[in-house]
Amino acid sequence: MSRILLINTFYYPNMIGGTEHTIKLLAEGLASKGHNVAVFTCDSNKDFLKEEINGVTIYRDKVVIKNKGFFKPIYKAIELNNRIILSRLDKVIDEFKPDVINTHNLFYISPYIWKYIKLKFSIPIVHTIHDLWLYCPKATYLKRNGQQCENKHLYCKYHEFVNKKHSMYVDFVTSPSRYAIDFFGKRGYFLKSKKMVIPNNIDIDIEKTIDLIKYKNEIKDKKVNFVFLGNLLFSKGLNWLIETFKEIENKNINLIICGDGPLRDYVIKETQNDNRIIYKGHVSGKQKEDILVQGDVLIMPSICNETFGRVIVEAYKYGMPVIGSNLGGIPEVIKNNETGLIVEASDKKQLKDAIEYMVLRKNQIKFRDNITKYINNYNNSEHIKNFENVFSEL
Repeated sequence: MSRILLINTFYYPNMIGGTEHTIKLLAEGLASKGHNVAVFTCDSNKDFLKEEINGVTIYRDKVVIKNKGFFKPIYKAIELNNRIILSRLDKVIDEFKPDVINTHNLFYISPYIWKYIKLKFSIPIVHTIHDLWLYCPKATYLKRNGQQCENKHLYCKYHEFVNKKHSMYVDFVTSPSRYAIDFFGKRGYFLKSKKMVIPNNIDIDIEKTIDLIKYKNEIKDKKVNFVFLGNLLFSKGLNWLIETFKEIENKNINLIICGDGPLRDYVIKETQNDNRIIYKGHVSGKQKEDILVQGDVLIMPSICNETFGRVIVEAYKYGMPVIGSNLGGIPEVIKNNETGLIVEASDKKQLKDAIEYMVLRKNQIKFRDNITKYINNYNNSEHIKNFENVFSEL
């Protein structure tokens, strides 16, 4: 069995987004199959911490570089070639002695570690793409007005140049979508790396999903619950969604918004203006599960190029068809007119038409019945098997 070191900025219980859920399932799944698994992060509030969680060894370093304040530009430049973290990483590698290293999100840590690991230790490196941060410092590839950013600032060009240069040391690249692999490939990243699409993972009990689909298909209640689940950001299309929803004159629909972020006050204000908009705040565990069980249709209206959209697969697990935008990897997860509807990003009419179509329960049924054809593609056991195959090639 292999000794596998995963590297990500955060790890359980510090769950920032879907990436951390994916990595936790991967780490624990690999450990359950007999592999020796460790995770290196920089999410500790202490100098250095080692612990074990569910069979996985966790090495937590402290964040040294913080991108805020007067020295933010300096910090951001240092972040791309972060030497500060190397002594801690040396200690972890010397102690754990990994056969392979799988990197994930590297902000605060630095893609420089690819070069360092390869030249000093000659350990095979697999990198998993989760967003566009290696190309865009904000990871959204958007201007402030919501348009795609084509004319890059000087720092952004430097960010791209440095990360592209470091990427030559990566042996194998995985991504949850073909979109992300093609995006970086066209821009000169990972030119020497093997590549493979491995969809993101969730824990699935297919029998429970089938039972839930049957239950939801028999609901006669006219009230239909649309759900938004994610960070409350402009780039997630939340403004577009709310403004569109308010134009629909139907008292039998709710928009349940779950999450936290910069647009929290905006969302709270809109709940006061329209009692059909319900804000639940950040949700997890049973509260999140209850909302998805009661939800009828998920909406993922991102106006940025998502590499995947893990929440879509979570919706499938709970028998929910999905309305999503046509950007990034989202169309690879939503099978248009089969498991949901794809709409043009920022197009109010298309989104409005899609919501009004999904209000009819008979229209929801045909999408739900198709979910079981695709959901096993995202089963955690398949995800682990795919990574084992990648690791065995190196």
